[in-house]
Amino acid sequence: MSVGTGRGITIMARGVRKSITLPGLLAPAVKRRYTEFKHCIFTPYAVELVCYDLRSDARHEITLRIARDTQAAQDAVDRELVSRYRPGQKREGLLVQLVEGINHLQDIAARGRH
Repeated sequence: MSVGTGRGITIMARGVRKSITLPGLLAPAVKRRYTEFKHCIFTPYAVELVCYDLRSDARHEITLRIARDTQAAQDAVDRELVSRYRPGQKREGLLVQLVEGINHLQDIAARGRH
């Protein structure tokens, strides 16, 4: 059972569970990642990711394009990310560099508009 708030937000009643599905290719990497953060299960890690995303006001141009692409394209990106993932690695991978570069250019453009 869920309760509507009138603001387009649905709050699940206490004790009601929802499930998500992870692509099988990502499941082992996701498990390694949440255990790096000392979580026994995925849920607290997922909640922390959402909170981080909301606090950081992250831009999602790249991930939205990937999410809107074909399943085959998404699978190819997942395979590449999983192949490059190393537990405890610094945030300096190709995708992070690309996002930071785009964010930098967008900031320059925004300052130029004002």
